Amino acid sequence: VNAFVGEDFENGLINLKKMCEQIAHPKYRGYEVVEVDFPLMNYLGLRQEVAFQDIPAFFAENFLKAMEYAAGAGAEMSGPPSGFFWTFDTVAMKTDMAAVIPLDKELKMKPADSLQVFAIGGKKALMIEYFGDYSLTAEAHYAIDDYMVEKKLQSIPPAIEEYVTDPAEEPDTTKWLTKIIYFVEPKVDTTAVPKK
Repeated sequence: VNAFVGEDFENGLINLKKMCEQIAHPKYRGYEVVEVDFPLMNYLGLRQEVAFQDIPAFFAENFLKAMEYAAGAGAEMSGPPSGFFWTFDTVAMKTDMAAVIPLDKELKMKPADSLQVFAIGGKKALMIEYFGDYSLTAEAHYAIDDYMVEKKLQSIPPAIEEYVTDPAEEPDTTKWLTKIIYFVEPKVDTTAVPKK
């Protein structure tokens, strides 16, 4: 009887392990990729082409501009400052990007304003929680690329980096949390032969 119960118990543990592995999110390059519903949000910021080495200065200058403009317009930040990335050219070493802040309400901009409003979200997205220095996020982005290849998905730009941790309050870079978010849709098979 003990042998029978023992075997039953062992099989139960094996099945439980399989179930837990199915529930857990698989890791890509050491990162957990989670599928989320990203709400539609209003952001305020500046978009332009920026050389890689100029990104930190671009963020510092334009986050401040956006915060000052929002405060003057009676709007408040509704989350962490973020970077939007439409392209990332590793040959020319530049990116088409925006430094933005999320707002608690929509703003009407004047044509002369250098800043603009972006309504982003309302879609399925992939997210990685990355801890570390901002300059070392590349591997987390590649992890999302790997996930998209496996799941036959393609990204809908822009990719988002949400800078959750304020470096002024947390000097330890290993504790800086950046949420990396990619909007996705099923990849279209361009090799399929259309039916006549």
